[in-house]
Amino acid sequence: MRSGRSVIERKETFHGESDQSRRITRKRCAGNDGDGTMRIPGILVVEDEVIVANQIERKLKKIGYTVVGNVRSGQQAIIMAKEHSPDLILMDIKIEGEIDGVETAEMIRSELDIPVIYLTAHADEKTLGRAKHTEPLGYILKPFEEIDLKSTIEISMYKHQIDKRLRESEERYKSLFEGIPIPLFRMDPHGTILTANEALITCLGIPETTDMSTLNLPGMMIDKLDGDRYQRLMERDGHVENFETRIHRHDGSPIWVSINSKLVKDRLGTDVSHEVSMENITIRKKADEELRKKLMNFKMEAGTIYLAQETSPTLSLEAMKDLMALGYTGTVISRTGERDWDRTFDREFTYRWLAERGGTKTIRPDFGELEMFIETLTQNNVLIMDRFDYLIFKLNFEDALRFIQDLRELAYLKKFIVILSIDPGTVEPRMLRLIEKECHEIESMHKAILSEDLLMVLRFIYRQNTIGIKPSYSSIAKEVRISRPTVRKRLNLLISAGYVLENSRGNSKVMELTERGREIFWK
Repeated sequence: MRSGRSVIERKETFHGESDQSRRITRKRCAGNDGDGTMRIPGILVVEDEVIVANQIERKLKKIGYTVVGNVRSGQQAIIMAKEHSPDLILMDIKIEGEIDGVETAEMIRSELDIPVIYLTAHADEKTLGRAKHTEPLGYILKPFEEIDLKSTIEISMYKHQIDKRLRESEERYKSLFEGIPIPLFRMDPHGTILTANEALITCLGIPETTDMSTLNLPGMMIDKLDGDRYQRLMERDGHVENFETRIHRHDGSPIWVSINSKLVKDRLGTDVSHEVSMENITIRKKADEELRKKLMNFKMEAGTIYLAQETSPTLSLEAMKDLMALGYTGTVISRTGERDWDRTFDREFTYRWLAERGGTKTIRPDFGELEMFIETLTQNNVLIMDRFDYLIFKLNFEDALRFIQDLRELAYLKKFIVILSIDPGTVEPRMLRLIEKECHEIESMHKAILSEDLLMVLRFIYRQNTIGIKPSYSSIAKEVRISRPTVRKRLNLLISAGYVLENSRGNSKVMELTERGREIFWK
C-alpha cells in the first residue's frame, strides 16, 4: 500500500525547495490525504544524464509536483521506489547499469504496481517492442516542453486510477463470483462454457485440469429435447427461469438441476453470452416424487398424455383434482359451461369453452387454435380436454389423430399432464384403438388393501397430517363429499382396524393416522 507523506516530511526531504515551491505545496495540499487535504503526487525521475535529470526535476516542481528522487541506474530506481512508493516514475529507456529502463520498469511494475512513463530520444523497434509489454502509461519524446510533461503526467495518472479501480472492481466481482456456493457460469449462445466458479466444478465433479471450452450445457442434458427447448426459450424470451432438466455429471451420474439464465447482448444487439446460475435439485426432486406417489390416487407422470374412457368426466376429474392438490395448475377445455366446473373445484383453474362463437374464455373447435392456446400454458399444468369425441365428429378423425400426436410431443416438451376424455360409445372401435395407441391408460396407484371409499378418507387425513392439521368429522365430510353419518361409519371401521386415532379438541373430534395408517403411503 502506498503511504501518503505529509507536507512537513516533504519539506524536510527537499530543503532546497524555493519559497515559491513551498507556497505551491501548501496551496495544492487542500484536498485528500486522510485529513481532508489533497496530497501532491510524488514522482521518481530515472535519468542518467545529470543535466537532463535536473531540468526535468525543475520542470516538475514548477508545474506543482513533488520529486521523491532523482537517480541514474535501474538498481537505484528499484531501491528508491521501494523506499518512497512514488505515484509515478519517469523512466529513461537508456540508462546506465546492468539493467536498462525497460527491465527496471518491468521489475517495479510486477512488485510494486507503480505506473511508468518512458522518456526517450530514440529507440530501436526491438526495444520499443519490449517496452510495450511493460504496459507503460505513455511516452515522452526528448526534448519536451512543460506543457507536454504536465499533460502526459495528468492523463497517465488519471488513466492509472481508472485502471486501478477497474482492477479492484474485477477483483471484488471475482471474489464474489468464486465465493458464492451456487454454481455460476458464463457460456456462449451455443452453450459452450466460457468461465465458471468453483461451485459449478464441484457440482459437476469436473477435474481442475478440465478445459471449460470442452463443456456444453445443452450437450450435458440427458434429454436432448430439453436442450432444444432451452435454446428456443432463450431465443424467444432472452431468459429462462426455473428450467428443470437432468444432466450428466463428469462421471456420467445423472442429477436434476434448476437453471436460471439471462441473455447478454453487445451495443449492436448481437447475442454475446448467457449468464447462468444452476442449482442441484436432485434430493428435492426425489422427495417430491416420493411424496407425490404417496399422495396420488393414480399413476400419472409429467410429460404424458392419458385417455379417460367415460360417458362423463368422472375419472379424469378425480385425476385432475388429485394433481391440483399437489400443486399442479389446472386447465379445462370443455363443452360444459364454466359454472358446472366451478362447482367441482375448490381451487383456481383456467377454463375455455369449446364453441363456434367467439368471445372471452372461448376456443373455436379448430386444432390450430387449440394448439396455439396450449403452447401458452406454463409448466406443471394438468389439462383436461372434455368431449374429445365432439372434435372428432366436428372436424375429422385423421386431423384429430395428428393433433393427439402433436399434443403428445407438446406435453413432453412442456412437462404437462394431458387427459383426453372420450365417451367410448360415440367412437368407432377402430378409431378408439388408434387413439389408445397414442395415449396411456389412467391406473390406480394403490392396491386394494382397503376399499377405495376408505382409502379416500385416509388420503385426506394423511395430507392434512403432513401439514400439521388434524381434520374434524365435518372437514372430512366436506372434502370427500359424503354425509357426516357416512364419515362416522367409515372412520369407525378405520379406527377399529388400527389405521386412525381419534382425539378430542374442545367439543370436536379430530383424526390422526397411526403408524399403520402412515405405512400405507410410505410403502
